[in-house]
Amino acid sequence: MIYLTKKDLIEFEGDRTVYHYTSIYTCIESIFPLNRLRLSPVTLASDPMEHLSPNQSVSYCGYDEDHLRLNNNIDGFEISEKINKYYKSLHQLCLCRNSEIIFEEQFTGVFETIDHFGFVKPRMWDQYGDKFGGVCIALSRKKLTEQLSSDFRIIDVLYKKYKLFKQNIDNSGVDLNIIEQIGEQKYLELKYKLEIKKLSIKHNDYKDENECKVITATEDNYAYIDISKCIQGIFFTNNLNYVYESLLKNTAKEYNIPLIQIDIRRTGINIHSF
Repeated sequence: MIYLTKKDLIEFEGDRTVYHYTSIYTCIESIFPLNRLRLSPVTLASDPMEHLSPNQSVSYCGYDEDHLRLNNNIDGFEISEKINKYYKSLHQLCLCRNSEIIFEEQFTGVFETIDHFGFVKPRMWDQYGDKFGGVCIALSRKKLTEQLSSDFRIIDVLYKKYKLFKQNIDNSGVDLNIIEQIGEQKYLELKYKLEIKKLSIKHNDYKDENECKVITATEDNYAYIDISKCIQGIFFTNNLNYVYESLLKNTAKEYNIPLIQIDIRRTGINIHSF
């Protein structure tokens, strides 16, 4: 093993890299054998603001004759159901980005400062990296973006306070007046965009995750993206069962990428490369 310097870690800096935390079992059973990552339905997310489907109420304004005309010409409840169905078709893959570098009180010698990297987030290792016993896969964002089809998109998550949510993602109603003005299809397109925007906003408490998401809509149970040309490196901690180290070494050799151990001790963290 060797210690990593700034030169060694430069390829992971800035917006070059995104990270996916997972268990070692998912890696060896599903990800590496098939060279792919899975997008799951947003309705399975743990955050209620994501997994609850929209319940669109129908609204309109005007005189009695306006209400009669709108209700006779437009089926607001059918449009509401289309929006609900679209949201249930959305699938997402959650990734993590690097943070901005804060140089204050950080050592600036030959060894790299590491707090800003997406692969050394303790809460991410705890929640998504199998209690520090899993794996963090580094992906080239540029290569990932280039190989995604037009059905997929990558969005960076914005973090806000609850009081700011409503004005940004208020899409709870189906407005018959607007549908009459612009037509059903254009209206649905606008509502679908709002549903995507809803997924790009989370509460400030999540901000240190620095999340970005790959999003797509499909009627299938799951969607998948090929990562065979996107993997930049594999990270694991000293909490990983040593039995799996040799497997990760072989995988890293196959992909011709670095395998990096995050050695966590009471005295601090060391970064080693095999």
